[in-house]
Amino acid sequence: MKTIIILLLIAALAMPAMALNNPPVAPSLTGPVAGSVGRFYFYVATATDPDGNQLKYTFDWGDGTFGTSTRVASGTSSRYLHYWTAPGIYVVKAKATDSLGAVSPWSAPLSVNIGGVTPPIEPPVPPVTTNTPPREPYTPVGTTAGYADKPYTYSVYALDPDNDQVKYTFDWGDETRSTTSLVNSGIEASVTHSWSVPPNTILDFNVRAMATDEHGAISGWSNVRSVRIHGPVVNYRPTVATKPSGPTSGVAGTSYSYTTKATDPDNGDQIQYIFAWGDGSTTTGYYASGATATTSHSWYVPAGLTGTFNVRVIAVDWHGLCSDPTWSESLRVTITGSSVQSVQATELKAESDQIIDIQTEADKAIDTPNEEPVLGSFSNDFNSSSIDVPTEEPLPENSSLNESV
Repeated sequence: MKTIIILLLIAALAMPAMALNNPPVAPSLTGPVAGSVGRFYFYVATATDPDGNQLKYTFDWGDGTFGTSTRVASGTSSRYLHYWTAPGIYVVKAKATDSLGAVSPWSAPLSVNIGGVTPPIEPPVPPVTTNTPPREPYTPVGTTAGYADKPYTYSVYALDPDNDQVKYTFDWGDETRSTTSLVNSGIEASVTHSWSVPPNTILDFNVRAMATDEHGAISGWSNVRSVRIHGPVVNYRPTVATKPSGPTSGVAGTSYSYTTKATDPDNGDQIQYIFAWGDGSTTTGYYASGATATTSHSWYVPAGLTGTFNVRVIAVDWHGLCSDPTWSESLRVTITGSSVQSVQATELKAESDQIIDIQTEADKAIDTPNEEPVLGSFSNDFNSSSIDVPTEEPLPENSSLNESV
């Protein structure tokens, strides 16, 4: 038997000592000792735990109600709000419970004298916190070139230091703005926009964005993204060419120079001119809008006769669009036949017998009606010239229409 007892004692001594949990010390309790019905008051309890365990505090408000705080570290105070609904003297006390369930004694009681009735119960005003504005958004992402009246989508995002939701305002550079709905901080938001640009015009727009958080705090503007927008391409007709300028009389077979000009509303469009001489036509090269165009012509008239020709011009831009109305004002030119004519005049005589389709020369942009030639006249397809034929009757002396001697 003695042997058994000795063995049990040895076994007991060999076992590690079980740890003991000590309860917290009784809390200290502070707070108002007088007040009014319906008003909130703060009370603070503080206690320590010998084992360093976390604590929670239970408040007895003396009116049959209790309040329990969240768990805090040993030695950390816990603050609790309470109000009373009737006047009277209330004994308030608190106790601490550690994380293992050990409970302290109650604190020293605190007598609170609650007086008369006050206005309806109002919740306490939360402490004022500082709201930090969002950071500037990143440069909007989207196309940098496009066409008028076509929609394009742009995206942006920003971070808010308080992790508040944010919305984005886009400034499109055309005196218009768009605002998104609220999204979470750091989440991208997109908006679609189109620009209006006049025809034949290219304009640049600077797109930028700013962020506004859910409390109204505003960021600065982002860096801009430059967007070039092309207006619709529209071709306008050139103006009517000016009345041809040059000699109004001359001798057959001699070359004479004539000028004209027109302007084109489309910047950069060049213009060519078709001169109708009354016995054929000439198409010039291209000239800058508003520049004076010059070309030369000689007429064939049989010796001893006088011919009258109406010279006019049409302007055609390099897209093939003619002026409207088509023809310029005519210049009347009188040409006297010569007994000695150059080879060029003879060739022009052959050309005068040809029918020239001015509609083809002007890229089928005009339509000149055909008329029957007048008896006794030298006519052509332009119906704008005539050559007087001598009659059997004697002509007055010094007449410009006389047959040459």
